[in-house]
This record gives sequence, C-alpha cells and structure tokens, in this order.
Amino acid sequence: MDADRRLTFEGFSLDLANEQLVCDGEVVALTPKAFAVLRRLVEDNGKLVTKAELLHAGWADTHVTDGVLKVSILEIRRALGDDSGAPRFIETVPRRGYRFIAPRTRMPTVAPRADASAEPIGRAGLLAELEARLECARAGQRQLVFLAGEAGIGKTTVLDAFVARAGAEPDVMIARGACLEHYGAAEAYLPVLEALGRLLREPGSDRVIRLLERYAPTWVVQLPWLARPDDREALRRDLVGATKERMLREMSEALEALTADTMLVLVLEDLHWSDYSTLDLLGMLGRREEPARLLVLGSYRPVDVIVTGHPLRSLLQELRVRRQCEDIALEFLREADIAAYLGQRFHTPSLPPELARAVHQRTDGNPLFMVRVVDELVTLGVLVDQDGHWRLVGPLDEIASAVPESLRQLIDKQIGRLDLELQQLLEVGSVLGNEFTVPSLAAGLDANPLAVEDRCETLAAQEQFLAASAPFVRADGTAVARYRFSHSLYPQALIKRVGAGRRLRLHQRLGEWLEQTYGAQAGVVESQMARHFEEAHDYRRAIAHLRRAADGDVRRWAYGEAVALLTHAVALADRLPAADADAMYPVLLDQLCRVRRGLGDMHATLQTLDTLAAWARTRGEPTWEARAVLYRATVLAWVDAEASRAAAIDGMALSERVDDPVVRADAESHAIYWRLQDRGCRIGDMQLAEAAVGAAGDREILAQSKILLALVQRCQADFRQAARTALEGIEIARDAGNAYTYLFSHCVRVDALVQLGEWGAAFNAIDEGLRMANQSGHVHLASFLRSEAAALHSEAFDFTSAAAIAREELQRPSLTDRGRQSAMFALAFALLGLGRLDEAYSAFTAPQLVWAPEVASMAWPEHIHLRHGLGQVGLARGDLDGARREAEAFQALAATADEPMPRALAARLLAEIALEAGRLSEAEGFLREALAAIQGREAPVVAWRIAATAARVHGRQRRRAEAEAARRQSAALVTRLADSLPPGHELRQSFLKHPSVREVLDSPRTASRPRHRP
Repeated sequence: MDADRRLTFEGFSLDLANEQLVCDGEVVALTPKAFAVLRRLVEDNGKLVTKAELLHAGWADTHVTDGVLKVSILEIRRALGDDSGAPRFIETVPRRGYRFIAPRTRMPTVAPRADASAEPIGRAGLLAELEARLECARAGQRQLVFLAGEAGIGKTTVLDAFVARAGAEPDVMIARGACLEHYGAAEAYLPVLEALGRLLREPGSDRVIRLLERYAPTWVVQLPWLARPDDREALRRDLVGATKERMLREMSEALEALTADTMLVLVLEDLHWSDYSTLDLLGMLGRREEPARLLVLGSYRPVDVIVTGHPLRSLLQELRVRRQCEDIALEFLREADIAAYLGQRFHTPSLPPELARAVHQRTDGNPLFMVRVVDELVTLGVLVDQDGHWRLVGPLDEIASAVPESLRQLIDKQIGRLDLELQQLLEVGSVLGNEFTVPSLAAGLDANPLAVEDRCETLAAQEQFLAASAPFVRADGTAVARYRFSHSLYPQALIKRVGAGRRLRLHQRLGEWLEQTYGAQAGVVESQMARHFEEAHDYRRAIAHLRRAADGDVRRWAYGEAVALLTHAVALADRLPAADADAMYPVLLDQLCRVRRGLGDMHATLQTLDTLAAWARTRGEPTWEARAVLYRATVLAWVDAEASRAAAIDGMALSERVDDPVVRADAESHAIYWRLQDRGCRIGDMQLAEAAVGAAGDREILAQSKILLALVQRCQADFRQAARTALEGIEIARDAGNAYTYLFSHCVRVDALVQLGEWGAAFNAIDEGLRMANQSGHVHLASFLRSEAAALHSEAFDFTSAAAIAREELQRPSLTDRGRQSAMFALAFALLGLGRLDEAYSAFTAPQLVWAPEVASMAWPEHIHLRHGLGQVGLARGDLDGARREAEAFQALAATADEPMPRALAARLLAEIALEAGRLSEAEGFLREALAAIQGREAPVVAWRIAATAARVHGRQRRRAEAEAARRQSAALVTRLADSLPPGHELRQSFLKHPSVREVLDSPRTASRPRHRP
C-alpha cells in the first residue's frame, strides 16, 4: 500500500515504497532500522514518540536496549545534517523519547481530476462559504455541510475544487468516499469505509491506523488489509457479538481522537443512495458536542430523496432543526456565468454575447447540460476552430434543436424510473409544450382533471421534471392550475418517445378541445390552437387561428409578433390545395402588408404589396390588384412622392374596372389627397371627403377616410371640427389595431390643436402618439410627431429648443424623405426666429425641401411653407423688394385654393413689409384682407399676430383708439394661448417673455411705439 507514496519535509522525502531517504533527487544512505525510526517520527510529526514506540517500530520482534535507538537517532541526524544542540528536525525529550519538529509538506499521491484545479464557474460564493466552514472546524467546532442539487448541477465539481484547495494544506487530511446506486440492501457504511481506505493509503497514515486499532477495533475488522491474518482472526474472536451502537460510538470517538490536533475533511458523495448505517453515523457525528476539528461534506439529490422516501430527508430535517448542519442548495448558473465558461473553454473574447444567452435559455443554467450542449454545438459545426480561434459560424437556431445523445439517454433513464401513468402524463405534456394547464393535459390524456392535477402536484413537490407556474386565468375569470417543465430539454427528449401517428391524433384532439373550451374567448390561446392544428396537418384551421392571433397582437400593438405569425401563415398556405390556397393567399398578404405598414417597415410593406399585385395580375383579379396598387401609393408617399403619385393614378384607373365599393371609396380618397397635394383644397373637396367617409364600409378604409376629412377641415381652417374628426379616426384605428392610421390621426389632431391655441392638449397628444409609436416601432410617424413638437416650440418663441429637436431628428438614419422635409422646415423656421438668417435661408433652399426640379412644381402645401419662410427671411434682412416678391408669390399661390390660413398669412406678411416701408394705407388694406380670410374662423395663433400688426399700423397712423382696441384683442388671444399651458411650463415662460408678446401686453401708452414684429 506504500507504492508511489512519499513523506516530504524541507527538501527531503521518504520513499516508502523503496524505503529510501531522498534529497534533491539523490538517495541518502540509511540503514533499514534507521529508516523505520525516521518514518515513525515523520508520520507523528510534532508529537512525542516514546522510546518504546520507536523500538517497536524498528525492532518489533527483537529485544534491544535504548543504546541501539540512540545509534539510529545519531545516524538519522548525520543523514539530515541535524544538530542535537540546535535541532531542525529531531528534538530530544529527556528520558521520554523524541519529536520530529520540521514542518511536513504534502505531496499528491494520485493525479487530481482533470478540472480539480480550475475555479468552478459561478461558484466563488459557495467555495468561500465552505472555506469559512473549514476555518470553524479548524477552531474545533465540528461542521456538517450538505450540498443539494439535481444531477449535473455541479456538486462534484465544487467538491473537487474545495478538496484541491484544502488538500494543499499539510495539516489537513482528506477522506473521500461515495455511495453507489444499489438494488436491494446496500453494504453498511460503504462510503465511510471507502473514505477510510483512501485516507489510510495516504503518507503518514500509521498514526490513523493506530488510533483505529485503539478506539475503533470493530472498524479495523471491516478493513482486512490493515492487519496481518493472525491479528485479524484474533480481532474477530474478540469482537464476536459487537453491536451497531458500539461501531457508531467507536468511530465517533476515533474521529474525535484523530481530530483533537489534526484537521479532517470527510467527504461523502451521493448520499441519496446511502445505506442507513452511514446515516446513523452522520446523525451521531452531528449530535455529539465534543470538540473536533472535523468537517463533514455530503452531497445529495433532493428529488431522489423525496421520490424514494429515503431517510436522509428526516435526518436532515432533524439536524437543521437542531442547527447541527448546514444544507446548501446549489443554484443554476446565470447567463454571465455561461459567458465566463465559454471564454474560459474557448480562450477567445470574440464569441457573441447572444451565444451565452441562447445556451442559458436552452439549459436553464444546468452546468452539465451546458457542457453537453456546447459539446454538441462543436460536433454540429456551429462552433468551429478557425486558425486557432473559435468562432460561431452556424445559426443560433441550432441551439434550440441541440439535444446531445448523452443527455437524451440521461433523461430517458430518469423517465424510465417513473410508473407508466406518469410517463404518459409527461409525454402528453411534451406535446403541449414547455408549459401547460391541467385541463389541457387532462384532455390529451382523456383523464379526470383532478387526478391529473394530483399527479402533477406530486411531480412538482418532488422537484421531478415539473414545476408549478402561476395559475392561468381564463377570460371568464376562472383560474386553472398550470405547470411547466423544469428544463426546456425535458419536453424535447420526451416528444421523441411519442410516435408520429399518436402525436398527430393528440394535436388534433387538443386543438379541437381548445376550440370547444374557449369558443369566442379564444384570443389568448389562438397561437396554441394554430400550433396544434399545424402539427395535425389541419392547415386551414391553423391559418385561421394564426390570423386571429395576429389580430390580437395588433390590438396590443405587438406588430413584430403579428408579422411573424402572418409570415408563417403565408408559408402554410402553400400546403393547402390549389383552390384553397388561391382563396387564402391575397387575404393573408393584404393583412400582412397592413401590419408591416403599422410597424413602419416601408421596404417590407412595398415588397408584400408588389407580391400581391403580381399575384392578382397573373390570376386576373383586378380588385386585388387595385387594392394593392392604391395601398402602394400610400406607402410610397413617405419615400418617393412622384412614384406615389404615379401609383395612385394607376390605382384609380384600375378601380374604374371593379364594382367593389370599398375599392372605389379608397380610390376616391386617394384622388382627394392628391388634389390637395397638387393645387390645395377647393370648396367641393369637403363634400367629396364626406362622401368618401359615408361610402367606406371597411373600418380601415373608414379610419383613413376620417383622416382625409380631418385634413380637408384643417385646410379650410375648421380646426375645431378637424380635431374632433381626427379623434374619431384615432378611436376607429385603435379598435381596428391600425397603428399607421392611429398615429397619422394623431399628427393631424396635434396640428389642429396647435392652431386652436390648445397647446397643453397638443403636447399631451404628442406624448401619447410618441409612446404608441415607440411601442409599435413606427419610426416614421414618430419623426412627424417630433417635428410637430419643434414647430410648437417655435410658435411659443422657444427657437433654441425647436432647432435642437429638428437637428436631432435630421441625424436619424431611418428618416424618410417626408420626415426629412418636415424636420428641415422646422429647423428653418427655428433658425429664422433665432435671427440666424443666412442659415435659415440655406435651410429653406436645401435639397431636403426643394425636391422638384423647380420650386413651382413642388407639392402645394410645401410650396406654401417655402414662400412664407423665404418672405420672412427677406423681411428680416431688410431686403424689402425681395421680401415683397416672395410675399406676392405666396399670395398668388394661396389665391389658387380655398384655404383661409395661407391667404391670411400672405396678406399679413405683405402688411408687415408695407409697414416697414412706411406705406401705412397699403398695410392697412392687406390687414383687412387677412382679417377677411379668417372671418368666422377659430384661429387664435394667426389672429393674435394680425391684431398685433394692426395695433402697430394704427399706432403709426396715430389712430390711438383703434390701436388700443387691436392691442387688447391681441392681448386677449395671447393670454388665452399662454393659459393653455400649465403655470410652470417652460413654453409658457418663453412665450410670455418674448418682446413681441410683451409689446401687446404692455400699457396703452407704449402700444403706439412699434418695437417688434411677432
């Protein structure tokens, strides 16, 4: 038993196998008797060894005197270079014996496990806890610590690391054993005997053997290789009739004697398979109060203990109650731990973080599962070593299907231990998915739900395969029990046990049961029903449920999820018979393109519409082609105005060939919209827009028609009604789940509220619109809303904030042409307000605003904005001739349409130019035109400025009464605008502090002195 064993100290070592003293690789001569004496002294390092004990060690069968021992001691001292006067190795204890005083060092006698020296990932806190327990034991406070966790969670890895640390200390002895899975009665004390056997084969174990012989002779009999045959027979005769209680008492006392001055770590693994006698010993070790430098470390699987009714459970409960042990449950690894493992294993930081996230989701942080899954990814070629660097080259989707064969066999073995009913329950659960309700599981089993729930509760209580989830609450308020698989790998391994035919039948039965159970309230389980019918190859019903599930997602503004569902439905349509596929295909594509537009994905929306139009042309379906082309025109309006116009013309032409009233109403809406873009609003457009609303039978077309009507009402300066109509469009779009129409309606309503002077309500509408735009992912309409916010800041004279908002918007990479144009206008007017006239002029004439080859061919609304802005720039520069030319062009353009606001603004601009030039009568005439344009209109934002200009003109004419009346009118409107904002609002302050506003709020005596243009 001494093979490959050495006792080492200060450069020397005793080779026990060859009975040699070695120093720096060289053998130092010693007689056999001197070697035996030295061995005994080193083994009892630091302890007094009497002369009698040393004589017995070297001359057991020979009678000799103390003089012989002195000769051997002298020989040893010469070999070691020791001085009896100042000893380094052997100290003489007068008249009693000798003591070996040099510190001994530990030399490992067996190769450590491959990963014993590596720091276990994610277990630093646990190892620190065990180190603290070791220190308590070293102080004489015996410790019993149990590590609990399922198979593969890393109990052995933690024990390996801790034992490697503790075993490196020369004053710590390690005894390690493990229980074995058995069938029938287990051998008594098996793990303890294994641990003792390993300990007694360590260097310096003779003292332990002597202690066992003295304190625990009944245990020596259990280790027959310890004694000579004659001694063993004598012991057996002496111990005839020894009881279990005696063995327990002897081992307890032997361990206490051993650990009185030596630290012992006793490791017993897999106690869920332990024999009862070992548990009795653990109980006695825990209950005894005598001091002992003893740390007992045990490991076990709680599930196995519960399932088998193993008495370890009651022992742990008793020890915990008495605070005589510590029971530590190992936790699963976190995502960060898995990332650390990948970095440690592959020695590269270049692996993407998504890999660690995917492995964590796949394995739930079980270390064994993690290692096996990563091994499988290497085998599958998902992770590849390229020139010494590991890289992820395969799709992460491979992880979802990676179930290594070794893991599948492990799971199958665990399942095989269950009775047949529980196996069938888990198999049906795997068909349902990772999580399921008890009623659905009972439907699949065709069993009593109460009995099924009892079985699930049993498995969950035993932490075996299942865990309880929060109850599922049906639409009628009924709560039903719900369970989930404790690992995502379990259902994938279980589903392999279900034959193909049985699986089809189960899916069909479950899908039909869900339909019957939930009926019209099936919204929350639509996607589940779709999956079951798809797996049952009932594709028609699967598609129907996918469409309804997508509708539900849209109503929750989950557009990304809705796109995924509908894309899958389109793919399933290819599996239908040809006639059924032709009936389903256009409906699915139409629904898909509407959802994609709601998401703001213009490119994907156009692709879907092109696919729908091409399909309609090849099958001679002009109705679907017209719908696709008209819809395409709406989407193109964001990115290419000319292409949008061309598509609208094509769509309107196609609509003439169909009798579908919805298509015709949609075409008429497009016609009105483009007329607004081409030449502004005319009187007859209101009746056409109202007719389009009345003809729209489809709710989505109705919502779009409401937007168009609100636009016409806004153009005709009926801002109050425009805000109401836009709100109606918002409500219809919300009910229909149409994010695009909902957000576009918000934009129209915000503009109407700004012109009404209800600025606080406008800000609230902007915030609500942005919240929903962010939720749905519609970046384009979110951009419009932010540009509206910038324009509102300019109206309140907060030009700095307006410019900042517009600049930030122009930096966004996702900005469309329309969004860029809107943001550029906001920036240009803000720069104008800041007095940065050259920059303002550059902004107004930038390519982002002037798309067309020449200004005259711009869209009418944008052309109006441009002329107004350039006229104001000229006026601010003092270029009155240039300003007048722009203002007259502005007035001429406004005169081509029946829109009051552009006419009023053009007339007021001309009045300001005339006032600056000193042509007061001319200015007064333009003011009359401005007032006539908004006569009977609720337009305070424009009206206060016209009144302020009139006050200045009348003041210059020395018509004080009229000037004061105009000032008071302007002041009343200014106060109304300010009061629409909360008292502490920043825009209220910036508005009221602006000089043009202060001028109209000042006393009558200062009103006649013109100072600032509003």
